[in-house]
Amino acid sequence: MRAFWIGLSAWSAAFLACAACGTQGPGSQTSGSGGSGGTPDCTDVLWTSLEDTTRPRVMRCNVCVHQNCCAELAACAIPNCIECSLGNTDSPECAPVSTIASALHHCAATRCGDECWPPDLCAGGGNAPDGGACVPPEPNGAVTLTECTAPGTTILRGTIDGKPYDQTVASFASINQIFVPFDVIVILAGSGHVDLSWSGVCLYSDGAPVPVVGEVILPSESSLRHVKACSLLWATIDSATHDFMYRYNLLFMNGDQLTGCTR
Repeated sequence: MRAFWIGLSAWSAAFLACAACGTQGPGSQTSGSGGSGGTPDCTDVLWTSLEDTTRPRVMRCNVCVHQNCCAELAACAIPNCIECSLGNTDSPECAPVSTIASALHHCAATRCGDECWPPDLCAGGGNAPDGGACVPPEPNGAVTLTECTAPGTTILRGTIDGKPYDQTVASFASINQIFVPFDVIVILAGSGHVDLSWSGVCLYSDGAPVPVVGEVILPSESSLRHVKACSLLWATIDSATHDFMYRYNLLFMNGDQLTGCTR
């Protein structure tokens, strides 16, 4: 996976700089101005550039904006307005909607600052993990980072349902380290995923691991497997290719253990 800056202070900048990328976002595709008796109706208008609106970090921002900026949000349910309200309202694409978009952005920034732009807990190397008391044993044959040579690939190895498990699949990974709880999400080919979350510490390249919890659905399966506390997640950057890599050691409720790496 191409490198992401682990601190992700740049992530929030990207979140705010996605103005009018040439496609309409969720809010601009939905009409939200027709409330009964003239009351603004913003029920179906989403103020976000992120597709996964079910994530807690996105929901907190949207709930706050709906509660505090409904009139501005409903007025902005027109092409390009949501995107422009998230970014640079001075761009040429935003000129027709700049007044409405600016009003929505100002309302969100004034009334929902903490929900939509939380403080960067990982700025300047802060809140680094120390390894803590979570030291699960490494099973025989555990996946190592040296095995992760192919971009867009995940290797999973360990035990599942008490039996040996070893699979390599295509994947895509993303990290959120701005909105708490932090998380890494790995989308696996075959409708699987690895979703790991943590709070209180920051994941740094070549630093100590962070303790995580979460859930796993293996490729071509539908069973949801819950990841126990004291599972661990590491990160590193390949110095030659600048690809970002994750390694994890996951414990499950039934005693299974799965190691993996994602590039």
